[in-house]
Amino acid sequence: MEAVIEWLTEARGEITAGLVLALLGWLYSRYRMLMRNYRRKKQELERIENEMFRLGATKQEIERLQAELKESEAQRQDIQTQLEQARAEIQRKDGALRESEAQKAEEARQKAEIQRQLDVLRQELEREKAKKRIPPMSDDDFLVLCESGDVTKVAEAIMNGSNVNARNSDGKTALMLAASDGQNETADLLRRYGAKE
Repeated sequence: MEAVIEWLTEARGEITAGLVLALLGWLYSRYRMLMRNYRRKKQELERIENEMFRLGATKQEIERLQAELKESEAQRQDIQTQLEQARAEIQRKDGALRESEAQKAEEARQKAEIQRQLDVLRQELEREKAKKRIPPMSDDDFLVLCESGDVTKVAEAIMNGSNVNARNSDGKTALMLAASDGQNETADLLRRYGAKE
């Protein structure tokens, strides 16, 4: 029994092993109690047999005690069977736990590999973007573009880092110039990107 307990303490499923260990502890205590009763009754039977033979007692009392002794032996065998079944169940659950942990480790490895590949792709994408990135245009060019009303080109210029709050020599902002020329879509776009009047 001590070997079973030592084996259980090394098991990886702490919760499952804990529950089964508690059950095994209870079964083991029952087993020991029955063994004590068995030995006591066996000693008592031997003592009574000696006394009965000495006093000429009937055979029925001996047979009754023998039946009780057999019953105690049957109970002991039942507890032993339950202990063996519990150990087999622990081994099965430990095997399943080890398999589950191996699957989790494999999933973690695959996830790390996918993350590594994503990082490589992200770095390549950043390099490609850096190659294609157009330097921001000057404030004067951006103001002229805003006056032209070409919303697509204004959006591209903003995405490439042009100053949405650029001012001309008269102090007029890109938003003022777009609004005064009736370029409402361009003005709305500039507002969305934080342009101030």
